[in-house]
Amino acid sequence: MDKRVFLFLLAATYLWGVEAMNTSSMNSDLTASEASRYDLVFVYGVKGNRPDPMNKLDTMQDTFTKDMMMDPPITFGLTLTDEQMARIMEKMTKIGFLNYPSLYAPPMGPVVGSVTPYSTYHLKLYRDGVMVKQVRMDTDRVSDDPRTENLVSLFTLIMDIIETTDAWKESPKPRGGYC
Repeated sequence: MDKRVFLFLLAATYLWGVEAMNTSSMNSDLTASEASRYDLVFVYGVKGNRPDPMNKLDTMQDTFTKDMMMDPPITFGLTLTDEQMARIMEKMTKIGFLNYPSLYAPPMGPVVGSVTPYSTYHLKLYRDGVMVKQVRMDTDRVSDDPRTENLVSLFTLIMDIIETTDAWKESPKPRGGYC
């Protein structure tokens, strides 16, 4: 075997092993004990031709921007506890969040239903200030695919956590609604 080919194969094997270890390490780090190393930027809400933000949690800034529907959005302080972040990290680990593509489209198949207007979800995960993963999903159709249901359950958990905080409960209610 040519010496250059051997060295190339050796280097490729080493780099593959390092990448596998990094991914394994990342998956195991999505635990309660490591929750303080992570931050989220989570944007969700009705997709539309709107230049202003929808609902947006930013744990790096400890803020939440709330869609006020008929009025301009408002931003207020909202901090998640370590316990709340740990619950989110545990859910991410359970569903294999790091293995989802950046743009997740529910698989085509028998369409269970259609949703208008539909919601968009965009979750960015940061570790020590560096983005390590982002997943965006539009929910213009209802899917009974297990991976889709798992991802929706993660988004629902985060929204439930947000809506149980005192900051959310004390924030103004929007006028109007979407239909």
